Formats: sequence, structure tokens, C-alpha cells
Amino acid sequence: MFLHKIEMKKALLALSTVSLLACGGSTGGAGSDAMKFIPENSKGVMVIDVKKAIASPVMSDDRVKTEIAKMKEDKGYKEMVAAGLDPWTNLNVVVLAGDPAKKYGAAILSGTFDAAKVADAMKKKMAEEKDDTTACEVLGANMLAVGSKEAVASAKAGKGLDGSPDVKGMLSLADNSKMIFAVGVIPAEILKDMPLPQLANLKGAGFSLDFSSGFDMKALARFAAEADATGIKGMIDGFLPMAKGQVPDDIMAALKIEAKGADLSVGLTLNADQLKKLEAMAPPAGAAGPEPMPMPTPAPGMDPAAPGAASAPAAP
Repeated sequence: MFLHKIEMKKALLALSTVSLLACGGSTGGAGSDAMKFIPENSKGVMVIDVKKAIASPVMSDDRVKTEIAKMKEDKGYKEMVAAGLDPWTNLNVVVLAGDPAKKYGAAILSGTFDAAKVADAMKKKMAEEKDDTTACEVLGANMLAVGSKEAVASAKAGKGLDGSPDVKGMLSLADNSKMIFAVGVIPAEILKDMPLPQLANLKGAGFSLDFSSGFDMKALARFAAEADATGIKGMIDGFLPMAKGQVPDDIMAALKIEAKGADLSVGLTLNADQLKKLEAMAPPAGAAGPEPMPMPTPAPGMDPAAPGAASAPAAP
């Protein structure tokens, strides 16, 4: 069925690997009511303001319209509509939360649908498919939770952020007023595969994204030490000169990168004209991409092989 098969592990791994900046630490914003039901001991949370996304100018793009038309022909989508929930018209907010390492998570859906009616239809479908690992519970007249049994039971208990200190402690890493925002601690399964030692020292990350008008992305990654953040910024700074001449100057100027203490922030805000300019640079579908850029020289005193270590002197 369209929503009860949500793969929470993929969703939460995705939010955990993106680093970003943010401003507030409150739980205000579109997902404030649904956030009261995030499962206990969640390691990450993503909030999507569906109504805001649907109303954005990007939805008028012909490519997007084509994908939307395909989505509406999906069997699972049609099943949801028949159950009383049209994701395109009845969803206001979706909150994803849980712990990917334990395959534990739930989606909290809030909107203008009859939650009891939709939940009954979903439970019937689960029974038909003999799905004994997924659950669906009503949280309010227009809100329900669907996901792993343990996570849904925890969501219904309503401990919210007080039951998920890891998420609560990272809320300052995301701007909860934006169309999409997420925060989370970084799972060990991701850290062990990081290509650079500094990245292996990530403690938490957050991001916010809004395309209501142009493009607004802010990200922040929190590291174990200041040297980690400074080292990664040095490597990024080494790449930036290579983009000059390929990326318009006004777009390069809009990219803001800052290391402050153990935090590394990245921000990019573009107006509608700049966004169109950037989209025009993308190769057509099926075309070969640009040649890969060479690795930059490490920042002075920074050896990528060891966080905070000085680079070995060059051979004479």
C-alpha cells in the first residue's frame, strides 16, 4: 500500500547524512502538532510542509508535472485515494522520525482526511498482505501514525521530544520555519564509511530547504572538535576557485561557508532568476556530465589524513 510500506531506514539515513545550518530551537512551524508524537528514542526527524511544497512555483515546471501525473497513476496512490486520503490534496504535514539502525520509525501524517477511516483501510490491507511488522494508529481526528509496530505504539503514547533527547538536543541545527527541515545524530553505520577522518567525527547535522520563492538552503554540521570543522572548510575552500568561470559570479557570491567552533555551516540563497540560470547549466537528460575536477591542495597546515595534524613538508 502507498504509505504503510514507507522505508524509514532510507528516509532517516538520508536526513542524517545531510549537514546544515539553522536558527531556532523551538518546535514551532508546520510540524509542531505532529512533533508531539515522534517515537521515543528517535535519532532523527524530518518535517515536510506538504501544502507549502505543493503551492510552490516549482510545481508548475513541465518536468514536475509529468512526474506528478505518473505518481497519480500508481496503484498504491489510487488505493490511498480510495481509502480517503489523497496525498496531493489531503496532506498538510508529514513527519518522519525514528532510529534507522534499529529499523524503528514512523511517519506522522496530518491533514484534512478522516484518520479513523484511513487507518481502518490501511489495517485491512496489512491483514490481507499478512504484514505483521507494520502498524497504523489514529492520533487525532485528522492525524495518524504508520510505521514499525514499536515506533507507532511509542508515537501513540505521545512523549514527543521529551522522549527523544538526541533529537531535542539537535533542534538548534535547523530552521523550523522552512518548507523542509531535519535534524539528527549521525549513525555509527554511516560514520565508519566516511572517506575522511574529519567526517568520521560528525556528531550531528541539520538542514532546512525552501523553494517557495527561488531557492533557500541552509545546513550545519556539528563535529567533535574545532579542527574537524576547520579542516573540512579548508578542503571546500580549495575547490571553490575551480568553479570560477563555470558558475556565475553572483551565484558563487551567494554561497556562504563558515566554520565557527566545532560547527561548519553552508548556506545558499538564490532568487528566481538565479535559480533559472543555475538550472540552465545542467546537462540535458542522458548527456554526459562535466569532467571531474582534480583534488585541491589541502589548506595550509591541514593534512586530510589526520584531523588537526600539520601536513608533512614537501620533498625537495
